[in-house]
Amino acid sequence: MSNEEKNENRIPRWKYRKQRKIEKRRQKRKKIAESRPEVAPMESEDPHYEASKLLWEKREETHKLIELARLKTQEKEKRAKEAAEKKWRDTLLNIPLISPTISQEKKIVKTFVQPTLKKTYRERFYEQKMSKDSKQL
Repeated sequence: MSNEEKNENRIPRWKYRKQRKIEKRRQKRKKIAESRPEVAPMESEDPHYEASKLLWEKREETHKLIELARLKTQEKEKRAKEAAEKKWRDTLLNIPLISPTISQEKKIVKTFVQPTLKKTYRERFYEQKMSKDSKQL
């Protein structure tokens, strides 16, 4: 192997150090985990725990029933809305059209309102100035 091939296979120093650091951390955590005593799952003999568990399960059942009813009503409302939209669409499509002769007889007269021209401050100023000048002469 030449020197260039060795350099190609090598990783940068910072990557090597990082890998080593991570590996040491893994080994340390593994060692700590192995030294820890295993905790057996706790079976509750506490009557208060059992009572609260039963209460929680009852509440969960009622919540599920309420959620199911809510979903059913949403679905029912959605179907009713779709039916109303369909009925409305059908009604609009079945409206008889007005004959074209009636619409031609009607004359539409459009009048346009002339905008009132407001004078600007400068225009009013010049008018006052001119009126003063004319009075002085």
